[in-house]
Amino acid sequence: MIGAMEQALVDRVKTAGDGGALGYAIRTVASYGNELDDPLAELVKGQFPAVWFVFRGRTRPRPAAGGAFEAQTTFAGLVATQNRRNERARRRGATGDVGSYQILEDVEALIAGQTLGLDFLTRPIEPGTIDNVLNGKPAGKLNVSIYAIEFILSHYVGVTPDAQGLDDFATLHVDWDIPPHGNVTTQDPAGNGGKHLPAENPDAEDATTLETEA
Repeated sequence: MIGAMEQALVDRVKTAGDGGALGYAIRTVASYGNELDDPLAELVKGQFPAVWFVFRGRTRPRPAAGGAFEAQTTFAGLVATQNRRNERARRRGATGDVGSYQILEDVEALIAGQTLGLDFLTRPIEPGTIDNVLNGKPAGKLNVSIYAIEFILSHYVGVTPDAQGLDDFATLHVDWDIPPHGNVTTQDPAGNGGKHLPAENPDAEDATTLETEA
């Protein structure tokens, strides 16, 4: 399940980048594999700008409906850019070069509020905090900027409530039994008064049929 969530995040950003939806290219979109432990100089040459997704942890599952459990799993998207002009250009971008702020905002817009086809999610994905991972002096002369943006996925754990045995909810029928009050009588077409409605029959009836897909 964790792997499916991580891959869905990667696919969402990679598809947008490769398809030109962002208006700029992201050279690397992948699951994080400790790339930042490697020499930054080599990493920058071949992979920046980059977005890596990494699993950060999961909360303790809590009981949910249908015998299931619900938990929140957090992933971080690591956004890495380089710009040799200055720190401002690294963060905000410059002519021909996208900045880390723009990528952060675009990644958030692509993922927040989505379910990414993951049917075990209990609600749309929520955005979390944004942290400064590496910026300025720690990167030496490489002019690298790296930020992390959190995404929180709420999902079932273990048993997922089974809805396969339920029929489609297509019709709602309700009978109302209203105590007699006033001079409530039936009427014939000519307007003549009739007898009071029998108490054992419903005084009002409502039926609603919902539209279904063909």
